[in-house]
Amino acid sequence: MVNPGYMSWESAKRLIVDAAHSPDYQMTSVSRQAFDDFALSSRVHATPALANDLTHGQIDIDAHEGAISISGTIPDGISEQHLIDTIKTIAGVKNVKADLVNFGPSLGLAE
Repeated sequence: MVNPGYMSWESAKRLIVDAAHSPDYQMTSVSRQAFDDFALSSRVHATPALANDLTHGQIDIDAHEGAISISGTIPDGISEQHLIDTIKTIAGVKNVKADLVNFGPSLGLAE
C-alpha cells in the first residue's frame, strides 16, 4: 500500500514501477503457461459465440498447451464436428476433444 500523504506522487510511481520490475513480480514458466491457457480458452469461447453458433448452448472449455477440451450442450442446428472444425481454426489450438450433447425444443432449452 502506498500512502501519498507520506511521499510525492512521483515517488509513489517510482516505487510501484521498481516493484513491478523486481524478480518477485516476474512471470514464471508456470504462470506464463497458465496465462497462455487462459487467453486461448477465452479466444475459443469467444469465437463460436461471436459467430452466433452458440446463442443457446452451454459449453465448458479447458485449454492446456494448445489442447482444447469442450463439453456441454449445443443446439440441434449445430453439429459437434462443425464446432470442432471452427475451434481448430483458432491460432494456438493444436487439437480438440469434445464431449457435447445436442438439445432441441423437446428439452425445453431452445426458443
